[in-house]
Amino acid sequence: MSGPREQVARGDLAFLDEGTLASFIRERRWFGAKSTEVVGAHVLAAVPLGSSPALCASLVEMRLEVGTHHVYQVLVAVRDAGDDARPGDAIAEGDGWRAYEALDDPDVVVEMLRMMRGGATVAAGEARVEFRALPGLPQEIAPPKELTRVASGDQSNSLVVLDGELVVKAYRRLEAGPNPEVEMLKFLEAHGFRNIPALAGWYAYSGPPLDATLGLAYHFIADAEGGWGLALQDLETGGDFFQRHAEYLGEVCGQMHCVLASDEQDPDFAPEPTSTETLALLAATLDDQVGQLFEQIQAREDLAQAVAPVAGRGEEIRERLRELSKVEAIGRKIRAHGDLHLGQVLWTGSDWVVLDFEGEPTRPLPERRRKRSPLRDAAGMLRSLSYAAAVADTRGIAGAGAWEAASRAAFREGYLHATAATGLLPAGRAAMDKLLAFFELEKAMYELRYELGHRPDWVPVAVRSMERLLDRAWEAAP
Repeated sequence: MSGPREQVARGDLAFLDEGTLASFIRERRWFGAKSTEVVGAHVLAAVPLGSSPALCASLVEMRLEVGTHHVYQVLVAVRDAGDDARPGDAIAEGDGWRAYEALDDPDVVVEMLRMMRGGATVAAGEARVEFRALPGLPQEIAPPKELTRVASGDQSNSLVVLDGELVVKAYRRLEAGPNPEVEMLKFLEAHGFRNIPALAGWYAYSGPPLDATLGLAYHFIADAEGGWGLALQDLETGGDFFQRHAEYLGEVCGQMHCVLASDEQDPDFAPEPTSTETLALLAATLDDQVGQLFEQIQAREDLAQAVAPVAGRGEEIRERLRELSKVEAIGRKIRAHGDLHLGQVLWTGSDWVVLDFEGEPTRPLPERRRKRSPLRDAAGMLRSLSYAAAVADTRGIAGAGAWEAASRAAFREGYLHATAATGLLPAGRAAMDKLLAFFELEKAMYELRYELGHRPDWVPVAVRSMERLLDRAWEAAP
């Protein structure tokens, strides 16, 4: 009878108790349904990827009490119990063996990169995992001297960095279809946009129950600082970094949108016309979401004090959305970033780099791939600047209002300069200001819903940011 090491090497995870597997996934930071009870876990597919250590890529179905299920990628490896190398969080241990989550194992990451380099395809019955490389992936993949786990925003995925040169990113919750990030990075690089990390390769699963992108590799941006940290530092020290560099950030974001709209022959990226009915339909959808949001607010009695400043403003939000949706032209729809904010940009000392093209993590994948007004991205960055100012407000830092106004104005000017005369945006400043205000309000609702469901400690920030937005007339928006 073979042991767990031999079983994993042939893609057999039957030795893992489903309760143990469910508990392991439930405790990971990347598990996205922590407020919902898990009633079970089931391995849907497991494809063997190597034998030293024994390794397989598995798709695990997490069944939730609300009658839904989510599918997660878990990279499972097994080493002998006496093996001195003990990377990765343990899933289960037994007599002479240890099963663990393998992305922290340098041997595993190197093997995956080598499979990308070789364009390997591994099959197990109807299931298979394909690895693909781009020219930027080194010809020789040497064992790293250092493997570093990287915090990734809301932690919905996992990232490791090899020797400060290559990043390997594993998507955790999987949905059917290509992940937007691989699509977007490939398109932008092919069309000459350089303010992104260079894509080096990716790997994907096909077979029952879905086809999905599993992860990718890209070049690490060394000696860079995150936009969010820079903004908070600016506010805390009374600095002027964003007054000096927010305009260029707007230009980079605008240039990105121009490139994304540049290929009329690619059906996945060709810009499309819009109509006023498009915005009216979105406003009607958001009207329903207002009701859901304020039901959520009322249900959180533990946060009653935190949400009090906006708790009675549901009808005001509805009316604002209806008014802002009354525009005659809204420009064109394109593929866009989908979750653009300060946490998605890096400053290298001389340039801005845009990261993480997956879209908002709580939205379904087909929605994240949908073409939309590029102003939704611009509104997302404006919201992020306002969010940083709201953090400063809650910390009692003086001058946040002036910093917010100056940074927002600079970003807008840079963005408008880059997109002028492209036909992407509506004609006339008034129409554009209305649309930006509309999309900012949509984003503010998303922020508050997200914090209520995932980060209760941040609810006061989301409330303060929404309060300031509602108190700002769109005509006077900076």
